[in-house]
Amino acid sequence: MGHYVMWGAAPIRENVFTFQEVFLDLMTLGNLSVTIFMMISGFYLIKSTKVNWFKFLRIIFVAIFYSMFVFVVTCVDTKSFDWLELYNSFFSFLTGRAWFLTCYLIIYLFHPFINKLIKALGEKELNIFVLLLFIVSSVITILPYTDKFLNGLVSLFVIYVYGAFLQLRKDHRLFSKKTGLILVGVGAFVIITSVVLLKLVAINVPAMAQGGNLYFYTKNAFPVIAVAVGIIMLCEKSKPHYNRAINFIASFNIGIYLALSNSDFWDYFIWTRIFRVSEYIQQYHVVPCLLITSIMAYLAALTMEIIRRYALEAPIIFLIKKIKQKHQKEELPEVEA
Repeated sequence: MGHYVMWGAAPIRENVFTFQEVFLDLMTLGNLSVTIFMMISGFYLIKSTKVNWFKFLRIIFVAIFYSMFVFVVTCVDTKSFDWLELYNSFFSFLTGRAWFLTCYLIIYLFHPFINKLIKALGEKELNIFVLLLFIVSSVITILPYTDKFLNGLVSLFVIYVYGAFLQLRKDHRLFSKKTGLILVGVGAFVIITSVVLLKLVAINVPAMAQGGNLYFYTKNAFPVIAVAVGIIMLCEKSKPHYNRAINFIASFNIGIYLALSNSDFWDYFIWTRIFRVSEYIQQYHVVPCLLITSIMAYLAALTMEIIRRYALEAPIIFLIKKIKQKHQKEELPEVEA
């Protein structure tokens, strides 16, 4: 939905106070989802002591696959070949083509060391550390022009620490469903209210029109942090629920993200040329257009990811396991009768 708004609806956005414009601003859900994802990562990975290299390399393989797929489509569409673009595509996980994936992989690579540093702090020290992070990343950045130093990697690191902190403090009396519900409610209220009010301000102050009305909707904004913390509290204190279908679909989400967001050309290709968002959104109501198109894009990417995993990745993994098993058998010492 966030990419629908940023790429598909961008050509027809206007600095006016209408239901369509406010709705599209509220559906810019990328920052909120990134915050929730990284906080969940910190909440569970704080228990981890080592890198799962199979998982790490598997994510890189997925990134290379989709980047090269997009590169081929780009070459065919533009009828041109660019060596620099080939390099950027193959090493997309390093060049920041998919910035979130790059930052996540770096944090995942260092998470065992980050965890040791966090756990080495005493209770008082950890409280002060998290408080200072919150002041620097969420309070000070409320002031205009002060968020430039908070790049993607630092931002996600801070959110990871928040998640780890919640895991280490989940036995505290304030860690409850009631607190979670309050945080989600207050955070959502502040986000919605700020978007509406700042949209009104943007009409009279054109400089605010370029994302200024999403001021409290950034990754480290305190209402977004509140919603993410509240969601973790609500889920952690609820009865565990297992659903095989949901888990199956969720296992493809990294691939779906990469299939739908890979380069400026690809974002334009998907939302403007395939789904023709700017065309349909002017003919039909914005709500059904956004929901139907987003679901169609998700299902198309899910289908592609299922085919990739079982047609390409599964045979490779099967072959690697066979070689590994053979190698282990050869290393077994002979036992005398």
